[in-house]
Amino acid sequence: FIDRSKVFASAASNGKSEGHFHLLNFSGEQFYEVTSNGATSRVCLEIIRRITAKDEKNPFYKSWLKDIQQENVTAAHQNFELLQHESVQQAVVKALVEAMIKQKVIISMRALYNFIYDIIVPVKVTTAISSLQEHIDAMLPNLLFSHPDRSPLLHILHEVDPLKVRLQHFDMMLTRFIMTEHPERMVKEILGDRALDGVWKRLSEADDRETQLAFARLLIRHYALLYPEKIDDIY
Repeated sequence: FIDRSKVFASAASNGKSEGHFHLLNFSGEQFYEVTSNGATSRVCLEIIRRITAKDEKNPFYKSWLKDIQQENVTAAHQNFELLQHESVQQAVVKALVEAMIKQKVIISMRALYNFIYDIIVPVKVTTAISSLQEHIDAMLPNLLFSHPDRSPLLHILHEVDPLKVRLQHFDMMLTRFIMTEHPERMVKEILGDRALDGVWKRLSEADDRETQLAFARLLIRHYALLYPEKIDDIY
């Protein structure tokens, strides 16, 4: 099949099927483009949209929905739900493109799919939500920026971590969060009702400074994903 498909020929076609074998050629795809609204990636965005599409024909969504209905909820389920938000999808792609341009790397299609898995499924895959600290670490914003040792792609994304951006707005947000007597109210004000899911429902359990700081770091990363235009810069 490989010989007949001429996959290594310069004039190879974009696709070919034969029985159970299906060949897709992405070599001609442009991974990112520069538009009037900044750099983006049509390819990456469309793949994420297809994986998270709220469609019964989507096997990922169908399995996720079945688990939710059976109250079988893990951090991976919560991350999948967060990735369904259009703003989060756009922000993830923006960070990906920024990392590609700044670090001068080329991402293969296989690496892209591995990346999507890595930002949904925690390092420690468990059947239930574990300790609070592990739950915080397992949320998508942290999986995206704070695990440089998990893959070469996550290593370069660690370099564009929102926590490394020095903004007065972020400093004020962190100070308010650490000092406030009503952290739930503040998080709701900053992230909105749609974001008060996942580990944020356990905010009242943060009874030590280390856990509070872990929530504070998550707050900045989560905010940057929901509202990327607030920290958009020229690079």
